[in-house]
Amino acid sequence: MYGGASMIAFLFNRYTFLILAVVIIVVLVGAGKLVWNRYTIGGLLALALGIAVWTAYGKLITEQRAIGAQSVPGKWDAANVILKTAADKATAENKAKELAWADAAMKAKNEADLRIKTLQANATVARAESVSLRSALAAARSALSSATADSVRNYAAALSVVFDQCVGAYQELASKADGHASDTQLIMSAWPTK
Repeated sequence: MYGGASMIAFLFNRYTFLILAVVIIVVLVGAGKLVWNRYTIGGLLALALGIAVWTAYGKLITEQRAIGAQSVPGKWDAANVILKTAADKATAENKAKELAWADAAMKAKNEADLRIKTLQANATVARAESVSLRSALAAARSALSSATADSVRNYAAALSVVFDQCVGAYQELASKADGHASDTQLIMSAWPTK
């Protein structure tokens, strides 16, 4: 008739326990093993009161569970809404920072490209001036060769060669320095600030 779990629930039901206690007491009184007196009646009343408290407590727990079952989903949904709002806000802030960093990097790259073009134009002007200076030095060398003093010719020729070599070395050094400065400026401009 009853399954295992329902049989246990039936046996440990508070009302079954009360009826069983009353039947045992009545059987003991009927068998002469127990006398009806104030202790017996007091014990039965205490047992009935205990079962009444047990019943009231069970009812209170059942009601509290029902209230909790109704309020928890609402609180859960409210907490999820708060978390989703915070996550959406953080995502939007991160996207804004990412766009700002990308814009700063693009601006720095454009500025670096402009600096490189300017440096290349300056290098072209410097090469032209160097060619002009070399031509002038070559003309000076040829003019010195017709001079009367050998020492002046030798000195001017040596000076012209040395100066020519210096101009080439300075051009190469200036080009490398400009490139390094441009790279440094690019990195500093593209680096995120916050």
